[in-house]
Amino acid sequence: MLRTALVILGAAAIACHAMAQPVGVPVCDAFIEKLEACADKLPEGLQDDMRALNANYRQLVRELIRDVSKREAENICRENQAGYRRAKLHQEYGCRF
Repeated sequence: MLRTALVILGAAAIACHAMAQPVGVPVCDAFIEKLEACADKLPEGLQDDMRALNANYRQLVRELIRDVSKREAENICRENQAGYRRAKLHQEYGCRF
């Protein structure tokens, strides 16, 4: 039982590390870093939700790069970052995009 738990924890750690790897588009990587830094500034009750959204966003960008192009991924990341700035999303917690 303990061995199974350790295997599961090890697999989860590897998956988390893989998710945290850069996507390979500097604009997107910088935006994702800002999203991740923002999660640390949020109230405890919101941090896990923001981290889950960030992981999903990172995966979506990877899929966009694979299925469409890096240039399109870059454009979308720029648009999303501009949207966060305009909305002043989480600015009250010190998040800057």
